[in-house]
Amino acid sequence: MINKGFLIVAVGALLCAGCSSEYSPSRLDSDSPEAKRVVSMVSTLRQGGVDGLAANMSAQAIPGLTKPQLKGLRVGLEKIVTADDVQLQKIERFGQQIYRAVLTLKVDGRTEPLAMLLAPDGDGLGWIGPN
Repeated sequence: MINKGFLIVAVGALLCAGCSSEYSPSRLDSDSPEAKRVVSMVSTLRQGGVDGLAANMSAQAIPGLTKPQLKGLRVGLEKIVTADDVQLQKIERFGQQIYRAVLTLKVDGRTEPLAMLLAPDGDGLGWIGPN
């Protein structure tokens, strides 16, 4: 489980314009365990649909998110669930604790990117929220 204070500091560090090399993004392969995990998480969300969103969000979110963070996460996950199609475009690691998955959503015949932050959670990854 991730310390909530550490998570807030890490996300804040990502948002700074002059990130240190420790937090410089490193792109992971599409066949990496992290990429496979994100694809699996997205698949589970989409299979559950809107009716299963609350349960899937609870199962996939990292513990300790605040109510505003959970609200933001729900908005991002709803986009994933309601899109016509979702593909993982890329996944990057920032340091050892933060990942960013960039998804391509197909909605009403147009495509739009959605970047989502994740962190290690148990044996896998958990959603933090949109980036």
